[in-house]
Amino acid sequence: MKRFFVYTRGRTGSSALVDDLNQHPQIVCHQELFSPQKVSERVPYSDIYYLSWIEKVKDQSIDAYWRYLDALARDQHATVNGMKILLNQFDAMKPYGIENVVWNTDIKVIYLTRDPVCEAISGHLARTRNIFNINRHYHDKFYVENLKSLAPVRIDPLIIDREVDYIFYWANKLTDFIKTVTNPVLVMSYEKYFGHKKDAYEELLDFLSVSPASPPEENRFLKVTKPGWKGDIENIDEIIKYLEARGRDLSVAYSFLATGGY
Repeated sequence: MKRFFVYTRGRTGSSALVDDLNQHPQIVCHQELFSPQKVSERVPYSDIYYLSWIEKVKDQSIDAYWRYLDALARDQHATVNGMKILLNQFDAMKPYGIENVVWNTDIKVIYLTRDPVCEAISGHLARTRNIFNINRHYHDKFYVENLKSLAPVRIDPLIIDREVDYIFYWANKLTDFIKTVTNPVLVMSYEKYFGHKKDAYEELLDFLSVSPASPPEENRFLKVTKPGWKGDIENIDEIIKYLEARGRDLSVAYSFLATGGY
């Protein structure tokens, strides 16, 4: 059984990407199994057939846990077994030896990135509303319709500017670290995946050595924000002007605003 994991921070489109991969018949890809919450509490999907780390084998090794996931993947007739691990979750698992299990091995790594300005704005909006994604298989239509009527929020531009610095710091640190490991690594950006999905999906499948396929037509995760943040952030123009004055690279953000995002 071949293994891989999606390594990223939040607000990089990872939930949707994982769901797309999981719809390929040769791939089983799990969401955040190392979340500090139980899967059943965090994501109450009706079709969950696995247990998170703290529900299953926290008293065993991470390698034993992955073997448990391998067995489940074989039951699904998959040849590739993967999971998503957010940066903060990875750090929390270091005392359990996760670094020895995954780094400098043949486990493939999909390192998912996003433009820092867009990630900062998207992240702050999600935390302000406490809405990080919408699952079409879990949230009912009434919940989804109510989200459309949410009043726009106001965000201090200074906060976004500071968050951009924070994201830059960690993005550079992770990029430098990824260059030091011997694992096969594919760097995939949010902008490439959602802006050129057919080509990006093909690249992912080729990297994972599975048969070619078209991207799934439907994803269980719906987009949370309105196009280009218009209607979500009442002072988005003020934020952009502030970041302009600070000399931030806004080329991706300009495109996101002009096209309504991906």
